[in-house]
Order: sequence, then C-alpha cells, then structure tokens
Amino acid sequence: MEDKATPAILWYIYMFICVPSCVSAADFQVRTSTGHDVTLSCGSYRKNLLLPWNRITWYLVKADGGAAPLISYDYKVNEVHVHDSQLMGRIELAGQDLIIKDTRASDAGNYTCFISFFLGDLRHKATTNLVVHVFTDWTPRMIALGGFLLIIVGMAATTYVIILRKRRETCVNTHVSCGENICSSCIS
Repeated sequence: MEDKATPAILWYIYMFICVPSCVSAADFQVRTSTGHDVTLSCGSYRKNLLLPWNRITWYLVKADGGAAPLISYDYKVNEVHVHDSQLMGRIELAGQDLIIKDTRASDAGNYTCFISFFLGDLRHKATTNLVVHVFTDWTPRMIALGGFLLIIVGMAATTYVIILRKRRETCVNTHVSCGENICSSCIS
C-alpha cells in the first residue's frame, strides 16, 4: 500500500533543503538605448519550480545605498501598487519581471527585485544593473550634410560646365579667325 503522505513530506524537504540554495541572488546587466522598452528579469529564481510566493517588490537602489520602492504586487489581495517615482506611468509587472517603457538616461541604475514566499522565511533577491545608452537623433544633421554636399556638387558641376564653354568659345573663336576648322584637340 502506497503512503499518501510521502509526496507531501518530500515536497517540504525539497522546499527547505534544496530551494534556499536554488533561489539565490544573481547580478545581471541589461543594456538598452533611450526610447526603447526593457524587461528586467528577477534573477535566477526558477519560475518552473512553481513556488507559492505572496509578494514581489522592485526597488531602485540609490547612489547612497538606500532603496526606493518602485512597484509591488501582493498576491493575497491581488493588487499592484506603483510607488511615486520618476518611473511612475512607465513601469509594469509581467509575472516577476519589471518592464520599463520608453527608457530615459535617468533610468540607468541598479534595480533589485525581492520575492517573499508563503512558506517560512524563504526569500529571493536579485539585482540588475540597467545601462541606458543615449543616442542623438542624427536625422537633422544628415539632412544638413546632404544639403551641403548637394550645394558643393552643384557648384562643382556648374564650374565644370562654365570652364568647358569658355574653352569651346576660345577654341572656336581662334580657329574661325584663322579660317581653320575646329580642331578636335580644342574640345574635350
């Protein structure tokens, strides 16, 4: 006869022995450029373990070492709370991942996610360093450069045509006054 309590006991042994070593903090770096959306993953937390978690909070770690909460989700009340920050209106959660929309240079920094689980003091914390590259819009500069090059090429072509006409006039006038035919060496 099979003992029905054995799978439950094995699950709890797994939860308290293996999971604390499996759920460890990991540092990541994510690169993006201004104006793009970026997704920050909550570290090495293995989503396929299906651990019952009750709260996730994302923090922006400040230069002085303090952390300002950005967004949190409480599973018990099924509520997302967006805290007052520079990212308000541009952040959302997708599971445990943080999505930042329309990134700005000021969004660069260290973001920490913190997950607490229903079972005991089991927690997960991971920090991601977000690097935001600032690219200037080259369109106006390229248009100005194109216009400048068009003017230079136009002036060079006009100068070339004027020089050819002057040569031709000089050659024709010289040969006509002498009564000779136009030599092919004059016209190039």
